[in-house]
Amino acid sequence: MTEIWPDLVFWVEFVLLIAVAALMVRRRLYREFSFLFAYFIVVIVGEIVRRSFIVAYSTRSLQYFYAYWLSEALTVLAAFAVLYEVFLVRLFPSFHRTPFYRYLFPLLIVLGGVLAGVIFLSAPRHGPNMLSVLVGETTLALNVLQVALLLFFFLVVLFMGAGWEEHEFGIALGYGLYAITKLVTTAIRAKASYGRTSVDQLPTIGYFAALVIWIIYLSRKYQPPDVNIPMEIVQKAQSWEKLLRELTSRRR
Repeated sequence: MTEIWPDLVFWVEFVLLIAVAALMVRRRLYREFSFLFAYFIVVIVGEIVRRSFIVAYSTRSLQYFYAYWLSEALTVLAAFAVLYEVFLVRLFPSFHRTPFYRYLFPLLIVLGGVLAGVIFLSAPRHGPNMLSVLVGETTLALNVLQVALLLFFFLVVLFMGAGWEEHEFGIALGYGLYAITKLVTTAIRAKASYGRTSVDQLPTIGYFAALVIWIIYLSRKYQPPDVNIPMEIVQKAQSWEKLLRELTSRRR
């Protein structure tokens, strides 16, 4: 079973990745979520490259080591781009006009960089070289940001009346769930001195669940709920608009 498990994981993950990418092409969602589509392409190409190096060399070879961590670094950069797309481009498209939102996302990036630096300096140097440590600990900082984004979306849904069915919430839910499993696994492995534990496969299960969530959300067509505004409010707004036009015309 232990010999079959890696192959099974690879093919299940690969099929799900192809399915969600094909879904975005079929529904033309790659136009709305270009960074998310690019993320899936980067992951798919990375999986193919890793698999090719396993066949050509072995998982213990130096060639596979660099292929794995360089592809992982590109995946992390693509995931950061998805955070930018979901948080700013989709959720707050006019963020640059509001000082709070203008500085919020750069502040999160800076805090994520500081967190990555702190974790990097305090982490045990188990990797063969600094590349694995740097990419691995930066990934943890990314996971923290993904969980924070998921919590932020929960607050938006609860207090601002956004819909649970929105594509943006499904994207954040998938990333957040996967990030939670990675953070929990890292914490448990840290207590076990980074040895093997019973939860080592939890991130794999979490990523499968994230892919299924993305497929479900992206396959549905979100329709914003109809908002019935009372006629009194409409008439009052029209009267204020008329008064404003009169005042501006007098000044001219």
